Amino acid sequence: DNIEKIGETAWFLYDTGWKKLLFSGFDWTLYAVLIILISGTFVVEFDKKSSSGSFSNILRSTKHGRNKTFIKKLILMLISTILCTVLWNSIDYINIDLSYNLREFSAPIWSIESMNVFANNITIGQYLVVMYVTKILAGICLGTLVYSLSSILKRYISVMPALVSITLIPSLFAGIGMSMFKKVDFTLFFRAVPAFLGNSYGIVYIYGCFILCVAITFFARRLWVK
Repeated sequence: DNIEKIGETAWFLYDTGWKKLLFSGFDWTLYAVLIILISGTFVVEFDKKSSSGSFSNILRSTKHGRNKTFIKKLILMLISTILCTVLWNSIDYINIDLSYNLREFSAPIWSIESMNVFANNITIGQYLVVMYVTKILAGICLGTLVYSLSSILKRYISVMPALVSITLIPSLFAGIGMSMFKKVDFTLFFRAVPAFLGNSYGIVYIYGCFILCVAITFFARRLWVK
């Protein structure tokens, strides 16, 4: 009724599968894989010891051991992160599609219950593009944080608490009723939750994440090449 009042249209469709896809939970397996895959990027060099000190000092004393090594590791991290994120989300999509036979990509997004949080009644197909691009960006942000913290903190035991405090603690506080933390909840970004994407604070948070990632990467590079 509300949609009709503002002159918009919605289709009648079987939206159980779409709800399962769009409102999926936090993917702990992808989160864990990215952390395990990337956290050792620099920690390994700092942990290895020789008579001349840590392997990181030996590596950085070589011709290409500083800036080029940092950039090559960064590129490898980005490629690995994107591939893992695409693979994990593709598997989820295929499984849900096999169970619910997802169709009607041209239907207005408001045809799905609870999706009228968006100011514009875009199509389901267009929303999927926004959602998956957001999930890839969230994966890149997570990977960049792990990568940079690995260089800055130099120890697994230090990287993990720092990462958890940034990406999971706000979600914990939001879960116990402290609603202010929903605006800085990384898990909503990682899940590309519709309510998060449909609000201005979500967009601001995404920009903030990328500013933080760029800043911490430059700081990590500065420490590595000095």
